[in-house]
Amino acid sequence: MNLANETKQQHFISAYEQGLNSLNPNALKRSNKKIYSFTLKDRQSQSFKLDNEKGTSIDSSLSAFDLYSFDMIDKNIRLNFEDLFKKYESLLEINTTALLSKILKKDNNVKDEIYYLFFIKFLNFIRNPYCINKVFNTFPYLKSLQPTNPLHLKYYEKILNGINYSQAFNCKKFDISTEDYRDWLALLFNLLIPHGKDNKVIFEDIVRDLYVNESSFIMVNAFYYTNHSCLLSDRGFSTPIESDEYLSFDFNLCSNVFLRYTFADIYTVAPKNASSKIIDLYKKMPKKIIYKVEVDNLEALIKYNQNVVFQCHAKFFNSTIDCYGL
Repeated sequence: MNLANETKQQHFISAYEQGLNSLNPNALKRSNKKIYSFTLKDRQSQSFKLDNEKGTSIDSSLSAFDLYSFDMIDKNIRLNFEDLFKKYESLLEINTTALLSKILKKDNNVKDEIYYLFFIKFLNFIRNPYCINKVFNTFPYLKSLQPTNPLHLKYYEKILNGINYSQAFNCKKFDISTEDYRDWLALLFNLLIPHGKDNKVIFEDIVRDLYVNESSFIMVNAFYYTNHSCLLSDRGFSTPIESDEYLSFDFNLCSNVFLRYTFADIYTVAPKNASSKIIDLYKKMPKKIIYKVEVDNLEALIKYNQNVVFQCHAKFFNSTIDCYGL
């Protein structure tokens, strides 16, 4: 494993995802693609302002210099997590394209697409600097985990003690303490590197467990719009259901589609009069994801866009100047 490369501008929501929400998605060069950026003025009233009437370059938005770099080898080469991220980002374009095609064809054979898309969308949450406190609360045991592999341990020690000339700037930009910033990078490293003799990746095991747990009940809704746009949060997700009984995420897929993943325990969703035999039978069955496409459900779009604005850190993005439902 070699984590050395020259990537300095590092996106926490990929340029590809932003491009799907750009005002000119057909531009040939990524550097020419722009997205409308909005700054939240007041959370309670959901007032906001447009940052630039001409749009903002996706090359510079939702990114920072050396955000994931933890040591500088020379003025060009740094150690960072770009190659670890690429393993999952490579799944993004092919599965996004496939799912959008199947939505239009009304093809519901989408098990692989929604599984792999959740991988990258969930990774966006973990690597988002605006979500650090939530990530710490979600994976508290990973902050102090030290790898046993000698090479991994050397990288881990550099994460804690290496040189990153952009660290102070990034800590100030994202309002992170130096200690939390280093702990977050260490947590990301522990989540994404292979561990043990069987080279298991903790991040992959966590996502896989959500799907294969015998008590899991899983629903995925794709909301598709013909004439309206879905916002993109600077946090990369929003939460549609505030409940300890459900784990739910709304993710922007592109300018006119958002996905809702809902995970629950069978004991939560089963009818109150369901017998223990029926529940035990369900637990023994292969897991089947309930998948549904909804077209032009404007009530859902209004709620989704309002949640994005209310739950974003400070900014949200759109393919048009008009933000439906706001």
